[in-house]
Amino acid sequence: MDNIDKIMIYSSDQYHQALIVQEILAENNIEAGIVNRKDSSFLTGEVEVYVNPEDEEKAKALVENL
Repeated sequence: MDNIDKIMIYSSDQYHQALIVQEILAENNIEAGIVNRKDSSFLTGEVEVYVNPEDEEKAKALVENL
């Protein structure tokens, strides 16, 4: 998934939580990509989940129900 023109719908400091969100979105036929912005030396930063703009509303609704 190319993150150009994608919408971030979730972020966490825990990579596994972003993977869970990505899997839930996939189960609902929403393509999602993960961008890991954590600094590998200091383990600071966020892991972000992105979706296509047309899936934004449905994806956000699914994430809110977690």
